[in-house]
Order: sequence, then structure tokens, then C-alpha cells
Amino acid sequence: MQDGHLKTILEWVSKLASDKVLTEDELASLQSILVKLLSHFKDLEHVFSLNHFLQILDMMHGSSRSIVNMHILDIATRNGHVHDPTSIQLLFEISQALHDDSDVVNMKNDDNQQQARLISRFVRMVDHGVEYERHLAFLVECRGAFGSVIELKILDFGLKIGIAFSEVTVPSISGHIKQLNMYLQTAEVALLGGLVSHSDGLIDSAINCLQSSDWMEGDCLAFF
Repeated sequence: MQDGHLKTILEWVSKLASDKVLTEDELASLQSILVKLLSHFKDLEHVFSLNHFLQILDMMHGSSRSIVNMHILDIATRNGHVHDPTSIQLLFEISQALHDDSDVVNMKNDDNQQQARLISRFVRMVDHGVEYERHLAFLVECRGAFGSVIELKILDFGLKIGIAFSEVTVPSISGHIKQLNMYLQTAEVALLGGLVSHSDGLIDSAINCLQSSDWMEGDCLAFF
């Protein structure tokens, strides 16, 4: 599918759909178009950058939009962690729309369970790297926005918030020995909880703590 043809198609669809209340048949047609479009892409950043794509998505509502949102989340979480800040924000908004448009609280059917799994998987796949404060804020925001998703209430999600909080607060602890101990202990907890990337980051912080400090002989004895 050539970019020029795709741009023309999306522009035409956008003009047809704008400034009117879409009927169920029209929503179903838009759903079919966007789902087929998404099937041709593996990189969502490319999809989000397409002219009119997000505009058309915003025109949709109800089950048709939910189905498109589910396909977007499925692609987003299929190929590893999500790092790009713009994509993270767009996917959060898409997850929130999916959550709000569905009866996730009751969890009585397969569609709702699939929606909850996709939202949960998105939250777990987001990785802000060493920007620990941003990641902690993101997790807290997700806990508030998706509180009815049972999978985000279980132990490992709470553990992830706890680890992120430690990553943010340890640098403020006075005393290099205390900092080093906290980094190593938190890294051990993260590793036991299966949070390998967090564990690696905490170990790197512990190494940096050693390298950036002037250790006296008494400090080394106190640590060992």
C-alpha cells in the first residue's frame, strides 16, 4: 500500500465522516477500513503519524471504536516494550476510551476479559527507562484510570509501583552505604518479582553509587 494512495484514501474518508453523526452502518464501514489498515503495519508510530488516522478514530464511538482500539493495543504490545512518550500517551488515551466504553467491572463476557487483558498488557509493557519519576507517575495514573481491571490489582502490579517508588526515593537517602544497600536490596526484590529490567537498572545505580563516591576504609568495612 503506497503512502500516496493511503493519504488520499484517509483524506477522503475523513471528509466523508466529518461534520455528521455517523450511523451504525457507517461506523461499521470505518471499523472495517481501519482494521484492514492496521493489519498492514507492525509499527504503530508510523500509523499514528498518518494524516487523518487519529482524526478518523476520534469520530468513532461505541463497539466499532472499541474493536479498533483493541487492534491498536494488540499491535502495540506485540513487539516488546513501549518507549516513545508520544505513543505511550496516545495508547493511554486509547486504553482509557476502551475501558470507559466497556463494562469491564462486570467482566461477564469474553470481550470484556480480552479488553482488560490488553489494557493490563499495555501498562506492563510501558518502559520509561531511567526516568523513574515519570514511570512512577504513569503507574499511579493507570491505577486510578483502570482501577476496575482486576489484573492491575494483583501483587506484581503493586510490587512494580513499590519498586518504582524506591527508584525515585533512594537517591535522596543520606549516606552512601545506605543508598548502596537499598539499591541492592530493591534489585533483589525486583529480580524475585520477575522485573528484570528494573533489577538491571537498580544494579547499574548501585555501581554508579560506588564509582561516584569517595569510599573510606571504614565505609568499606561497615558495608561488608
